[in-house]
Amino acid sequence: MARRDDSVFAVRSARSSAALRRRELYFHLARLGVSSGVFLFASTTDRLVIAIVAALAIYLAAFSLWHDVMHGVLALPPRIHRFALAASALVMLLSGHSLRRGHLVHHRRPLADDDIEGAPAKRTLLHAIVGAPADAIRLRVHSWRSASTSERRWIAVETLLCFVVAVVLAFELVPGGRVFVLVTLAAQLSMGAWAAWIPHNAPTWLVAAARVVARSRSTIALSLAYHELHHERPDLPTAWLGAGPRRPAPRSPASP
Repeated sequence: MARRDDSVFAVRSARSSAALRRRELYFHLARLGVSSGVFLFASTTDRLVIAIVAALAIYLAAFSLWHDVMHGVLALPPRIHRFALAASALVMLLSGHSLRRGHLVHHRRPLADDDIEGAPAKRTLLHAIVGAPADAIRLRVHSWRSASTSERRWIAVETLLCFVVAVVLAFELVPGGRVFVLVTLAAQLSMGAWAAWIPHNAPTWLVAAARVVARSRSTIALSLAYHELHHERPDLPTAWLGAGPRRPAPRSPASP
């Protein structure tokens, strides 16, 4: 009877964990939806500054969603995981599978010689900023060369879709499209500074400030405030690192 009770408890715990993880997916989608709504409103009413801020918010929301999808921590069914990886990155006009290759290397061998994603963190901030565009290109080339045949198919299709969407947006077939493309390109080409250098070299006061902001469930603030913990437990949703629910969670088999 005890063994049976233990097995029932394990099943219920797993189901509870999956439900909590899916709830984080809904939070991600809500952030993305609200940011998109604000962007469309600002774009159709000629509020340029608000549109720029909202476009950046969309990029960061999509980045946070892609990051949790990539680590397999949102309890998504395996059959749709790759499509979610592609779709979340498409919002940033990036290939999700290409980004995934570089990020997994960063987790397995952080700041090693072959960690191109983390390379900017080993330089000065100025060099990280200036070299960020070149690093972005190097990361894509390296991801393509190291990808399997299956991954290359995904990367090729995703890159083509990104190009098509960028063209549609650039020709203003969607309100505010050109602003969105410019903001997205700026965010892409500066990732070496804000996504690599800052998390690994942030001063104490900035980490402390991030922990305060993290109480609002900001996944960007959480990623900065608890970056080392994320490297130790990549199987946890970002929101669970600090401000989110601190519940014991079994390691996700989909996580690296």
